Amino acid sequence: MALRALVEAGYVQYIVSQNIDGLHLRSGLNRRYISELHGNIFIEQCHTCGRQFVRSTSVESVGQKSLGIRCRLTASDVGRACRSGSLHDNVLDWEHDLPPKDLDMAIMHSTMADLNITLGTTLQIVPSGNLPLKNRKGGGKLVICNLQPTKHDSKANLVISSYVDAILSKVCKCLGVEISEYTESSDPTTHSSLVEWTIPLNHVNTIKSQFRAHLKETVGCSPKRKKARGAVNAPASSKINN
Repeated sequence: MALRALVEAGYVQYIVSQNIDGLHLRSGLNRRYISELHGNIFIEQCHTCGRQFVRSTSVESVGQKSLGIRCRLTASDVGRACRSGSLHDNVLDWEHDLPPKDLDMAIMHSTMADLNITLGTTLQIVPSGNLPLKNRKGGGKLVICNLQPTKHDSKANLVISSYVDAILSKVCKCLGVEISEYTESSDPTTHSSLVEWTIPLNHVNTIKSQFRAHLKETVGCSPKRKKARGAVNAPASSKINN
Protein backbone atom coordinates (compact mmCIF):
# COMPACT_ATOMS: atom_id res chain seq x y z
CA MET A 1 0.00 0.00 0.00
CA ALA A 2 2.95 2.34 0.64
CA LEU A 3 4.21 2.01 -2.93
CA ARG A 4 0.77 2.74 -4.34
CA ALA A 5 0.58 5.83 -2.12
CA LEU A 6 3.99 7.04 -3.33
CA VAL A 7 3.00 6.46 -6.96
CA GLU A 8 -0.25 8.40 -6.56
CA ALA A 9 1.62 11.22 -4.80
CA GLY A 10 4.01 11.46 -7.75
CA TYR A 11 7.17 10.41 -5.91
CA VAL A 12 7.49 6.99 -7.57
CA GLN A 13 7.16 6.83 -11.36
CA TYR A 14 7.33 3.08 -11.91
CA ILE A 15 7.66 -0.26 -10.13
CA VAL A 16 9.52 -3.30 -11.46
CA SER A 17 8.44 -6.41 -9.57
CA GLN A 18 9.83 -9.94 -9.46
CA ASN A 19 7.07 -11.07 -7.09
CA ILE A 20 4.23 -13.27 -8.34
CA ASP A 21 1.95 -12.86 -5.31
CA GLY A 22 -0.22 -10.15 -6.88
CA LEU A 23 0.02 -7.79 -3.91
CA HIS A 24 0.60 -4.73 -6.11
CA LEU A 25 -2.46 -5.65 -8.15
CA ARG A 26 -4.56 -6.15 -5.01
CA SER A 27 -3.42 -2.83 -3.56
CA GLY A 28 -5.19 -1.09 -6.43
CA LEU A 29 -2.07 0.01 -8.30
CA ASN A 30 -2.74 1.01 -11.91
CA ARG A 31 -1.22 -1.34 -14.51
CA ARG A 32 0.59 1.47 -16.30
CA TYR A 33 2.88 1.87 -13.28
CA ILE A 34 4.24 -1.67 -12.97
CA SER A 35 6.15 -4.39 -14.82
CA GLU A 36 5.67 -7.91 -13.49
CA LEU A 37 8.71 -9.73 -14.80
CA HIS A 38 7.91 -13.17 -13.40
CA GLY A 39 4.13 -13.12 -13.75
CA ASN A 40 1.20 -12.94 -11.33
CA ILE A 41 -0.82 -15.75 -9.77
CA PHE A 42 -4.02 -13.71 -10.13
CA ILE A 43 -3.63 -13.20 -13.88
CA GLU A 44 -4.65 -15.31 -16.87
CA GLN A 45 -3.37 -14.53 -20.37
CA CYS A 46 -4.59 -15.37 -23.86
CA HIS A 47 -2.06 -17.22 -26.02
CA THR A 48 -3.55 -15.66 -29.19
CA CYS A 49 -4.28 -11.97 -28.51
CA GLY A 50 -1.95 -11.62 -25.52
CA ARG A 51 -4.55 -9.85 -23.38
CA GLN A 52 -4.37 -10.36 -19.61
CA PHE A 53 -7.33 -10.65 -17.25
CA VAL A 54 -7.69 -10.55 -13.47
CA ARG A 55 -8.87 -13.69 -11.66
CA SER A 56 -10.78 -13.81 -8.38
CA THR A 57 -8.66 -16.76 -7.23
CA SER A 58 -5.03 -17.66 -7.74
CA VAL A 59 -4.07 -20.05 -10.54
CA GLU A 60 -3.29 -23.64 -9.62
CA SER A 61 -0.43 -23.96 -12.10
CA VAL A 62 2.80 -22.22 -13.08
CA GLY A 63 4.81 -22.35 -16.28
CA GLN A 64 2.23 -20.84 -18.64
CA LYS A 65 0.02 -23.94 -18.65
CA SER A 66 -3.44 -23.98 -20.22
CA LEU A 67 -6.33 -23.23 -17.88
CA GLY A 68 -8.89 -24.79 -20.23
CA ILE A 69 -10.76 -21.49 -20.58
CA ARG A 70 -11.60 -19.56 -23.74
CA CYS A 71 -10.34 -15.97 -24.06
CA ARG A 72 -12.64 -13.53 -22.28
CA LEU A 73 -12.25 -10.80 -24.92
CA THR A 74 -15.66 -10.18 -26.49
CA ALA A 75 -16.76 -8.12 -29.47
CA SER A 76 -18.11 -5.41 -27.17
CA ASP A 77 -14.63 -4.84 -25.73
CA VAL A 78 -12.60 -4.01 -28.85
CA GLY A 79 -15.00 -4.27 -31.76
CA ARG A 80 -14.32 -7.95 -32.40
CA ALA A 81 -13.94 -11.01 -30.25
CA CYS A 82 -10.85 -13.18 -29.85
CA ARG A 83 -12.37 -16.34 -31.31
CA SER A 84 -9.51 -18.83 -31.21
CA GLY A 85 -7.70 -17.86 -28.03
CA SER A 86 -7.42 -19.86 -24.84
CA LEU A 87 -6.12 -18.72 -21.47
CA HIS A 88 -3.05 -19.86 -19.56
CA ASP A 89 -1.35 -18.79 -16.35
CA ASN A 90 1.41 -16.21 -16.86
CA VAL A 91 3.74 -17.30 -14.05
CA LEU A 92 7.17 -18.08 -15.51
CA ASP A 93 9.13 -21.26 -15.05
CA TRP A 94 12.93 -21.37 -15.33
CA GLU A 95 13.01 -22.05 -19.08
CA HIS A 96 10.72 -19.14 -20.05
CA ASP A 97 11.83 -15.77 -21.36
CA LEU A 98 10.71 -12.66 -19.52
CA PRO A 99 7.52 -11.08 -20.92
CA PRO A 100 8.72 -8.70 -23.70
CA LYS A 101 6.38 -5.78 -23.02
CA ASP A 102 6.96 -5.82 -19.26
CA LEU A 103 10.72 -6.14 -19.77
CA ASP A 104 10.83 -3.31 -22.32
CA MET A 105 8.94 -1.01 -19.97
CA ALA A 106 11.21 -1.98 -17.08
CA ILE A 107 14.35 -1.25 -19.12
CA MET A 108 13.08 2.11 -20.35
CA HIS A 109 11.95 3.35 -16.94
CA SER A 110 15.10 2.07 -15.21
CA THR A 111 17.26 3.87 -17.77
CA MET A 112 15.39 7.19 -17.57
CA ALA A 113 15.10 7.29 -13.78
CA ASP A 114 16.95 9.94 -11.77
CA LEU A 115 16.95 7.49 -8.87
CA ASN A 116 16.50 3.72 -8.83
CA ILE A 117 15.61 2.14 -5.48
CA THR A 118 15.77 -1.61 -4.88
CA LEU A 119 13.65 -3.12 -2.11
CA GLY A 120 14.18 -6.54 -0.56
CA THR A 121 16.23 -8.20 -3.30
CA THR A 122 19.82 -9.44 -3.50
CA LEU A 123 19.84 -8.60 -7.23
CA GLN A 124 21.25 -12.03 -8.10
CA ILE A 125 18.85 -12.96 -10.91
CA VAL A 126 19.65 -11.46 -14.31
CA PRO A 127 18.63 -9.51 -16.26
CA SER A 128 16.32 -8.19 -13.52
CA GLY A 129 19.16 -7.68 -11.05
CA ASN A 130 21.07 -5.40 -13.43
CA LEU A 131 18.16 -3.09 -14.27
CA PRO A 132 18.86 -0.67 -11.37
CA LEU A 133 22.25 0.13 -12.96
CA LYS A 134 20.69 1.27 -16.25
CA ASN A 135 20.48 4.93 -15.23
CA ARG A 136 24.17 5.37 -14.38
CA LYS A 137 25.19 6.48 -17.87
CA GLY A 138 22.82 9.44 -17.57
CA GLY A 139 24.04 10.38 -14.10
CA GLY A 140 21.28 8.58 -12.19
CA LYS A 141 21.71 7.28 -8.66
CA LEU A 142 21.05 3.98 -6.92
CA VAL A 143 19.78 3.23 -3.41
CA ILE A 144 19.72 -0.39 -2.21
CA CYS A 145 17.45 -1.43 0.67
CA ASN A 146 17.98 -5.00 1.84
CA LEU A 147 18.80 -6.83 5.07
CA GLN A 148 21.59 -8.88 3.45
CA PRO A 149 24.45 -7.65 1.25
CA THR A 150 23.75 -7.56 -2.50
CA LYS A 151 25.98 -7.97 -5.56
CA HIS A 152 25.68 -4.26 -6.40
CA ASP A 153 26.31 -2.70 -2.97
CA SER A 154 29.64 -1.29 -4.14
CA LYS A 155 27.93 0.53 -7.01
CA ALA A 156 25.19 2.12 -4.90
CA ASN A 157 25.14 5.70 -3.67
CA LEU A 158 23.42 4.54 -0.50
CA VAL A 159 22.81 1.14 1.09
CA ILE A 160 20.18 0.79 3.83
CA SER A 161 20.18 -2.44 5.85
CA SER A 162 16.68 -2.59 7.32
CA TYR A 163 13.20 -4.01 6.81
CA VAL A 164 11.43 -2.70 3.71
CA ASP A 165 8.17 -1.98 5.56
CA ALA A 166 10.03 0.15 8.11
CA ILE A 167 11.88 2.05 5.39
CA LEU A 168 8.76 2.80 3.37
CA SER A 169 6.82 3.87 6.47
CA LYS A 170 9.55 6.36 7.38
CA VAL A 171 9.82 7.65 3.82
CA CYS A 172 6.08 8.23 3.59
CA LYS A 173 6.07 9.96 6.97
CA CYS A 174 8.91 12.28 5.94
CA LEU A 175 7.17 13.13 2.66
CA GLY A 176 3.79 13.62 4.29
CA VAL A 177 2.25 10.80 2.25
CA GLU A 178 -0.63 8.95 3.88
CA ILE A 179 -0.67 5.18 3.44
CA SER A 180 -4.25 4.03 2.86
CA GLU A 181 -5.65 0.85 4.36
CA TYR A 182 -6.46 -2.08 2.10
CA THR A 183 -10.04 -2.06 0.82
CA GLU A 184 -11.87 -4.65 -1.25
CA SER A 185 -13.27 -1.91 -3.48
CA SER A 186 -9.71 -1.14 -4.68
CA ASP A 187 -8.83 -4.82 -5.15
CA PRO A 188 -9.78 -5.97 -8.67
CA THR A 189 -9.67 -9.63 -7.61
CA THR A 190 -12.86 -9.01 -5.61
CA HIS A 191 -14.79 -7.42 -8.50
CA SER A 192 -17.54 -9.40 -10.22
CA SER A 193 -17.02 -7.61 -13.55
CA LEU A 194 -14.21 -8.46 -15.98
CA VAL A 195 -11.01 -6.50 -15.30
CA GLU A 196 -8.23 -6.37 -17.89
CA TRP A 197 -4.58 -6.24 -16.78
CA THR A 198 -2.89 -5.67 -20.15
CA ILE A 199 -0.33 -2.85 -20.37
CA PRO A 200 -2.07 -0.14 -22.48
CA LEU A 201 -0.43 0.05 -25.92
CA ASN A 202 -0.80 3.83 -26.12
CA HIS A 203 1.08 4.14 -22.83
CA VAL A 204 3.88 1.90 -24.11
CA ASN A 205 4.22 4.12 -27.19
CA THR A 206 4.34 7.25 -25.02
CA ILE A 207 7.16 5.83 -22.90
CA LYS A 208 9.04 4.71 -26.03
CA SER A 209 8.90 8.27 -27.34
CA GLN A 210 10.22 9.62 -24.03
CA PHE A 211 12.93 6.95 -24.01
CA ARG A 212 14.17 7.86 -27.49
CA ALA A 213 14.36 11.51 -26.47
CA HIS A 214 16.26 10.53 -23.32
CA LEU A 215 18.80 8.49 -25.29
CA LYS A 216 19.31 11.32 -27.74
CA GLU A 217 19.93 13.74 -24.88
CA THR A 218 22.30 11.34 -23.11
CA VAL A 219 24.33 10.59 -26.24
CA GLY A 220 24.40 14.28 -27.08
CA CYS A 221 25.98 15.26 -23.78
CA SER A 222 29.41 16.83 -24.10
CA PRO A 223 32.36 14.90 -22.61
CA LYS A 224 32.70 17.53 -19.89
CA ARG A 225 29.08 17.15 -18.86
CA LYS A 226 29.36 13.38 -18.81
CA LYS A 227 32.37 13.60 -16.54
CA ALA A 228 30.65 16.01 -14.18
CA ARG A 229 27.53 13.90 -13.95
CA GLY A 230 29.52 10.73 -13.37
CA ALA A 231 31.43 12.38 -10.54
CA VAL A 232 28.28 12.52 -8.47
CA ASN A 233 28.42 8.73 -8.12
CA ALA A 234 32.13 8.64 -7.33
CA PRO A 235 31.97 8.37 -3.51
CA ALA A 236 31.69 4.87 -2.06
CA SER A 237 28.25 3.90 -0.86
CA SER A 238 27.20 4.77 2.66
CA LYS A 239 25.52 2.19 4.86
CA ILE A 240 22.82 2.80 7.45
CA ASN A 241 22.14 -0.10 9.77
CA ASN A 242 18.93 0.01 11.79
